[in-house]
Amino acid sequence: MTRKTLRDEIQCVNQRLNLHRQAFNRANAQAMSGLKKHPPLLMIATGLLAGAATGTMGWHKVYRVSKAGFSFFPLLKVAANYLQGISHD
Repeated sequence: MTRKTLRDEIQCVNQRLNLHRQAFNRANAQAMSGLKKHPPLLMIATGLLAGAATGTMGWHKVYRVSKAGFSFFPLLKVAANYLQGISHD
């Protein structure tokens, strides 16, 4: 390989790495802003509750219950918005 070919290949790999680094930095910034939206005690309490539930029921049952809960979440969100609309009238 010639020196020019090697240099061009290095520049190409460097550009790809820069793109990956930028994507990683964006994802990291989004994750950090998401974590800053919630109080730390809420996250700790949620982790303790999840750990206690997993220790008591086992992770298979906890997984099934949480999967069912996430499937009902849009319905609960609509119902909560509906009830808020009624309470304001």
